[in-house]
Amino acid sequence: MFTSLPKIAYLEVKIDISGPKPMDLRPARDERMKTTSKHTKRALKLCGDNLEILRAGAEKYYAAQ
Repeated sequence: MFTSLPKIAYLEVKIDISGPKPMDLRPARDERMKTTSKHTKRALKLCGDNLEILRAGAEKYYAAQ
């Protein structure tokens, strides 16, 4: 018997890491359903915990361009 795989939902959050602490960027009205408040809070915490690593990666990315 074959069962179908569950549909995977992808969530997206855009985060600004240029300030002293990470902030979520407000998406356009038609993009607001791409995430949940729980997912946004988790993403902000993850970025806050790894802020220096993210900034170093962003500097390397923009220096290479």
